[in-house]
Amino acid sequence: MRTQCFLVLTEHGYLRISGKQAYSFLRTMTTADMAVLAEIGGSIEALILSGQAEVIDRVTLIRTGEEEYMMITSPALHDEVFDWLNAHSTLADATGPIFTDISLSDESETLSALTLFGNASTDILQELSENALLEAPRINDLRLVRFDTVTAMVYTPKRGDKSLSDAKDEYWLFCSPSQAEGLYNALLSFPEIEIITADEYLESTQKNDVWTEAAKKEEYSYPDTLDLMHLVRLGYDFVGGRALAERLGDKSSSAQRLSEQ
Repeated sequence: MRTQCFLVLTEHGYLRISGKQAYSFLRTMTTADMAVLAEIGGSIEALILSGQAEVIDRVTLIRTGEEEYMMITSPALHDEVFDWLNAHSTLADATGPIFTDISLSDESETLSALTLFGNASTDILQELSENALLEAPRINDLRLVRFDTVTAMVYTPKRGDKSLSDAKDEYWLFCSPSQAEGLYNALLSFPEIEIITADEYLESTQKNDVWTEAAKKEEYSYPDTLDLMHLVRLGYDFVGGRALAERLGDKSSSAQRLSEQ
């Protein structure tokens, strides 16, 4: 008998960032190592910082098109992230708008995600897709797979040592809310699957993670105190970077140039 796996209807926020300057915008607004997003299907975890280097949210970025990206936000911080990004997307200097070709939209009401994780996940999705899961063309961390009557975008997240669960296999299945119910019910036909809440999912996948608890509180904190410096790219050339370099006492040439601006 296959080992148990877990199903959760995730409650994250989903933002779509598109346009010719979407890459530059995300490079400015997040701490992500953008090299990972050079190709469609690339994905990475990153931070969004305030101007004072406080962590607003820990997000996942996925490149979904030539000029299109998805940002997955924490459920409780979704509105704050959207407002923060939206305000910066319209900034201008003496010469005019800084970002002239950028579109930001909230897809949280038009997109649903089911997360399946556990050692039986791959076998279950293979069976439900009539063996199409592993045969579907894959672009980095993304693939399109048909499950019964539903076609879903399947995302396979990368988890670093800081947030590694015991589950060997984890899949996020993105589809419309109307299709999510049918897919959810189809998955429940497998006796190995146990339904868990979003909070239980976080407890299972974010082991010893300081951020998981910090995100529930109203006060802000910093990447170094939250043990999140592994999500910060070198150079500090992003919003909040100057303040973070000063906080850390970074004397690198890039940090010095940034502090002089």
